[in-house]
Amino acid sequence: MRLSVLHETTYSYTAPFHYSIQQLRLTPRPCAHRRALEWSLTGPVALGATPDPFDNPMHTLSITSHGSKIHVVARGLVETQLSPDGRIDEKPNRGDSPHLFLSPTSFTQPDERLLDFAGALRDRPGPAALLDFAQLVREAVRYESGSTHVGVTAAQALELGRGVCQDHAHVFAAAARARGVPCRYVSGYFCPEGAPGEASHAWVEAWAEDPLLPGGGAWFGIDPTHASFAGERHVRLAVGRDYESAAPIRGMRSGGGAERMRVLVHVTPR
Repeated sequence: MRLSVLHETTYSYTAPFHYSIQQLRLTPRPCAHRRALEWSLTGPVALGATPDPFDNPMHTLSITSHGSKIHVVARGLVETQLSPDGRIDEKPNRGDSPHLFLSPTSFTQPDERLLDFAGALRDRPGPAALLDFAQLVREAVRYESGSTHVGVTAAQALELGRGVCQDHAHVFAAAARARGVPCRYVSGYFCPEGAPGEASHAWVEAWAEDPLLPGGGAWFGIDPTHASFAGERHVRLAVGRDYESAAPIRGMRSGGGAERMRVLVHVTPR
């Protein structure tokens, strides 16, 4: 499948800012089942490129002049292939060690309720068991657009019983890590069947042990929001320990007054 992606982000400020720096993880992370055929990333100034600590493609946008608006555009064409069990085949690198994704973070620190919930995930789960647990996450945290915000933790989302894709990913990751299963947060895009476009999406990749595989196992893409393996309709941008380390855009500024952010995302089959 070929997916056309357009992602525009515009920041508007009520007063001129003096300085702004943004980290942009807006370039697809390659693997055997997904590659960018065309891709461009543009901003108001030249962008510096370097891998982040998890080897995600990352660009830095640094503006030292005064301004009241920042406009960033990512667009391109991505070719994806179906991986029936969600397995991620990519070249090993410094950011892939499963041990990096076992410790909880501020977003995935489990409380007693979450530890009890994690008990449903059996020891040393394979792809099928991971998918079954995704269904439990989907049922425990009912999808409801606008019901949470980016600062909500996994424990808070599970207690609330509703949330969005970010919450599903955090709950799954928190429970998996509590059971000793390495799990990483994934940011990217999803193109649903029969409907063009969708906002940025989030899911997880969990590590399943297999002594027959190089490295003793593999990462498997799991989408708790859809209770499915991550497949040909998913486009990965970045992986991390949680939302903060895999967010498409993160940064800081000096001055600028109040901020308004407008995001436009279109993902369509071609």
